[in-house]
Amino acid sequence: MTSKPKQSRSISAEEKAQRREDILDAAERVFFITHYDKVSVGSIAKQAGLSRALMYVYFKDKSEICLAILVRASDTLRQRFADAFDEQQNGLQQITALGYAYYGFFRDTPKYFHLFADTRALLSNLPGEPSPQELQTLNILAETSRACMAFMVQALTNGVKDGSIDPEQCHDPLKSAYFLRGMLHGVILTASTDLHLSGANFSLEQLITHSIENAVIALAAKPTS
Repeated sequence: MTSKPKQSRSISAEEKAQRREDILDAAERVFFITHYDKVSVGSIAKQAGLSRALMYVYFKDKSEICLAILVRASDTLRQRFADAFDEQQNGLQQITALGYAYYGFFRDTPKYFHLFADTRALLSNLPGEPSPQELQTLNILAETSRACMAFMVQALTNGVKDGSIDPEQCHDPLKSAYFLRGMLHGVILTASTDLHLSGANFSLEQLITHSIENAVIALAAKPTS
């Protein structure tokens, strides 16, 4: 009596999704300690404990894996902004919370923060026309920027309408949003790379709080006498 060959069990959609996330977790561990050019699908597969053949079921190459990490970082930032915006009562509180959400993104996921900054800098200096992969990456960066700016503009607009923000200090919510984002991004980048800060009598977090509080003071509606 011959035994029937065993049939491999097909995995569910949930298991496939989880395996994809596990691959990305492994890829982050590799990408964030190794230069991109030295990373291979094989090294990611080894970190994930999977075969190279199985890796190609989920991703066609390492550039697609890197793009998926960028999407994951984008989703993380956008969710932080959405949560910060929804939890506040007025526009001034919303724009304040968005500032701390951006700093929290840097503090809790610094690799994601620098991935955005480094990728944007790299792609803004391309010698020629972007490849389809580079164009897709640029679109992700642009969409993330638009989504975050939309939250900031809406918060500033809300603040002017509800009376928490001085309209004289926010003639154009879009310009104000760009200024606030640039200010905070610059403070984070400068302070996090400035060796002199190690000898200062304040921490990076205290500097961020100082910067946000000063921006809030400038924006806040003045009490009427």
